[in-house]
Amino acid sequence: MEKISVMDVAKYFIYKSVPQTEKAITHLKLQKLVYYAQAFHLAMDKGILFENELQAWIHGPVCYDLYRKYNKHGASEIYFDGNEEFLSRLEPQKREFLDAIWTAYGHLGGAQLERLTHRENPWIEARARARVDAWEASDEPITQQSMKTYYKTFFS
Repeated sequence: MEKISVMDVAKYFIYKSVPQTEKAITHLKLQKLVYYAQAFHLAMDKGILFENELQAWIHGPVCYDLYRKYNKHGASEIYFDGNEEFLSRLEPQKREFLDAIWTAYGHLGGAQLERLTHRENPWIEARARARVDAWEASDEPITQQSMKTYYKTFFS
């Protein structure tokens, strides 16, 4: 089984998006969906979904590699490029898991998802460790343990 990457996860969410609806996807929304996918994968004791670090940026959790690839879109919608090659790397259980994340969060906008993450412990704790105010930049990692511990409470 080929390992999946953060880019595969991101492409899957872009693939699932529906342009010009509430299920459209922007860079901000994409970052938060990828974060929630990693967080819930950890919380469900499935291990890490992808290797990339997530950091506590001003506007919520961000994967820097995704930022480099998609930040050029700004607040505009990101459209699926039609290349479905990545789907072969996503086993059915992974697709089912990502579909559940999409069902739970895919109808929310990027700003709504940002507000959610700002009220949740993993982002708050990382920002506190970095000792930064809300408007200050930070590349402080959001730990996998903090994601696992916090989101596990959603299942109790």
